[in-house]
Amino acid sequence: MPPLLSSSSGASLVTHEIQDRLLEGLGVQDLKRLGDDLLILAGPTTGLSGPCAIYRWPGWVNDPPHDPSKVHLHRPERLLELPFGRGSDHPEGLALWKLEDGAMGLMVIYDSPSPQRVDVDARSITADVFRLP
Repeated sequence: MPPLLSSSSGASLVTHEIQDRLLEGLGVQDLKRLGDDLLILAGPTTGLSGPCAIYRWPGWVNDPPHDPSKVHLHRPERLLELPFGRGSDHPEGLALWKLEDGAMGLMVIYDSPSPQRVDVDARSITADVFRLP
């Protein structure tokens, strides 16, 4: 079975359209499914510092493509603004995280962590956990 999108079918045009129209110019850093929804971690597409956010595409799992040669565009809702550093702490990955009170949260892991996040002796890096609205 051939891929739904290939470089000859305009995949770069589709990617550009998704970034510009759906994620306010931000690139997709990571995706996580939460029930029927899709969570999208979005941020700068290069190593630059800039705004980062988490979006939710409600009902994603029940909205299959109607035509394999076209992308059905949606406007995901912006859930959270994420902190970011200048030259460090670029949000790069998501993990679902159950909070102590049973609510669902998201752990955000950073590329180029700031020195405050790195504990060399413990060989660990601190991530952030955010409560989902």
